[in-house]
Amino acid sequence: MRPSVRCFLPVLLLAASAASATDAPTVTLPAPVADHQLTWGARTLVLPPGDWTAIARGQGAIHSRGGSGSETRSAHYTVYAMDTAQGRIRSGVVLRLPVDSTPVSWWNDDVCKITEPLLRDDFGNDLKRPQCLSVRKMRTHLTSDADPFYAQAKQWAKERKVDTRGPFYEVYYARMATNDFGSIRVYVPVSAFAGDEDVIAWARQLPPVLQPFFEKRVTQATLPPLPPRKT
Repeated sequence: MRPSVRCFLPVLLLAASAASATDAPTVTLPAPVADHQLTWGARTLVLPPGDWTAIARGQGAIHSRGGSGSETRSAHYTVYAMDTAQGRIRSGVVLRLPVDSTPVSWWNDDVCKITEPLLRDDFGNDLKRPQCLSVRKMRTHLTSDADPFYAQAKQWAKERKVDTRGPFYEVYYARMATNDFGSIRVYVPVSAFAGDEDVIAWARQLPPVLQPFFEKRVTQATLPPLPPRKT
């Protein structure tokens, strides 16, 4: 292979990889999640194998304090991607990431307000840069229209006749870092796991994978595999 071709090939491969991913902030919804990859600019989250569709998106801002003590607003997008099989929800991933890095000294939001958790870990409760991992059991999911974001997901499931009846586990992990942040909620039917201990063990895998991703020290992370589909 000629040197010029060898030099050009990695560029082509990178471009092909970027083209196959789903750009979460801009893609027209609903949209298949190509190659199980959700991207926010330079960052990519790789989802477990499955039939994933991006079905809802929201935009907002988190309040924080800069180095001078002045209040800042860090804009973010939140996207819901759902994996379905045989007319049932297999899992749902709600990922929130900022639009851009923002100089932050501390965050105003309490990321660990959890009601009746099976697991709650605040990793030492750093008030300025909090971190939280939790697992809770929910009787229902996508039954209310009170939150416009989840109402989008509910409407999509209704139109596609996807059964989203519970009960569900909600696994939640959030990390508010120096200049960046991220949070994820994973909804999985209770029947997918053998019991509470198994879902807690799965949840414990998230911080090592996602902490550097939410802190923007790495640009790609892969969610741990979920339990195999039940036939």
